[in-house]
Amino acid sequence: MKDPTLIQVVYDDLIRLANENKCNSLEKPKQILLIKDPWTDQNDYLTPTFKMKRNIAKIKLQEDIDRMYSSVNVMSETKKK
Repeated sequence: MKDPTLIQVVYDDLIRLANENKCNSLEKPKQILLIKDPWTDQNDYLTPTFKMKRNIAKIKLQEDIDRMYSSVNVMSETKKK
């Protein structure tokens, strides 16, 4: 998904939860990617016991991962008034 408003809302909620749970800066995401397709065992992201196949996910999402790491735009929390 590429809707920047939705991505920002989800990111803000993740940061809020991280702050509430006293996560340090290394435990907070700097970038996020929203994927509309669910991860299932049918599309090979999960094993039949619903464990993530990290090597398969990395291969399938490598372009998105590279784009996120090469981006100079690090997300920042929206300040609420």
